[in-house]
Amino acid sequence: LLPLMFQAGFGWDPVYSGLLVTAVFIGNIGIKPATTPLIRRFGFKRILVLAAVGSAATFAACAFISPATPAVLIAGLLLLSGIFRSIGFSAYMNLQYAEVPAASLGSANAIANTLVQLAHVLGVAVGALLIRLASASFPAAADPAVPYRFALAAVGVLMLASVADSLFLPRDAGSEVSGRKG
Repeated sequence: LLPLMFQAGFGWDPVYSGLLVTAVFIGNIGIKPATTPLIRRFGFKRILVLAAVGSAATFAACAFISPATPAVLIAGLLLLSGIFRSIGFSAYMNLQYAEVPAASLGSANAIANTLVQLAHVLGVAVGALLIRLASASFPAAADPAVPYRFALAAVGVLMLASVADSLFLPRDAGSEVSGRKG
């Protein structure tokens, strides 16, 4: 959604747009060494709730970016977005194996990877549908970024569903794989 908004909504060139979006991946990769210690310290439940709320908030905040927003502020927001999403994905990917017997890990991994790919495809489809819905709802919008803003805000709201899911996890969920005591 962001590269589309930056290019089609703001009229920015692909190189500038791509450089800004790179901040997401820097955050994603940069937080990886801290993810396991964070999960071990705070547990899966707290980390998943924090990551989901942070991801939803940063996605929704992206809806308020404008061409006048300083690049350093955009990059900072996207860096945070990458951090929260990376922590969440890592926690989910590890938690799903917590109660899987060793003999079934191969099959569980194949299913998990298939579901991740399906989720990516569904995410693209939902984003496209939200852009289409907003374009149909606001056809005469003076701001060409309106459909992208709508889609980003809607995705932020949709991401809050995972907060509810995470809140129902037991406090010690995944302690078998996190090494967290108590």
